[in-house]
Amino acid sequence: MLLPSGSGRPGTTGDFGSGMGPIKGEMGDDCPAEAKDIVAELYRVSAPRAVQYVPPHKAGVDPGDGPTEQLVSMPREQAARYMALRRDMTASCPQTTVTAVGHEPIAPQTVRFRLVKAELGDEAFIQESTTWDGDGDVAKARPTDGVRAYMAVVRLGGVVVIYGEFPTKEAALAAGTKAAAHTRTALLRTAAG
Repeated sequence: MLLPSGSGRPGTTGDFGSGMGPIKGEMGDDCPAEAKDIVAELYRVSAPRAVQYVPPHKAGVDPGDGPTEQLVSMPREQAARYMALRRDMTASCPQTTVTAVGHEPIAPQTVRFRLVKAELGDEAFIQESTTWDGDGDVAKARPTDGVRAYMAVVRLGGVVVIYGEFPTKEAALAAGTKAAAHTRTALLRTAAG
């Protein structure tokens, strides 16, 4: 159900989510108290997924640095809950400072999220993320700075398509539309037997 990659790198399968909460310093660890239950539930989501690497937008860039298309399979109710959790987390914790990846410390980076509803599949949104070097105070002082990236997140029944990172909202929407149409066709073909 993945789009052909054209990158020369094969898709992979594996797990989506660890089923465990964020480690100290990871994304979402510094969310306000009212968001802690949302963060914890979102981090507990665990499901099988397939990942496809897609060619990058710029010539001469390693294919592994291009966007990825992920298909995550879960029961329909769990997929709908996942989408709701993503929306709730963005509303209650729109900005987080990351100082670790797993147990490895990194230089602080602050990420601010915004979701824009999209008319795709059963439900969808485009996620805008803006990243700054430094802690949250730097980001608040310079709200127009930072690097922006866009990702399409589309639910088709119990399959969630996550496709990004793109340089513009329009590119993410176009890619999400293409991926969702391809996935829907494959789902309908499979259902028809």
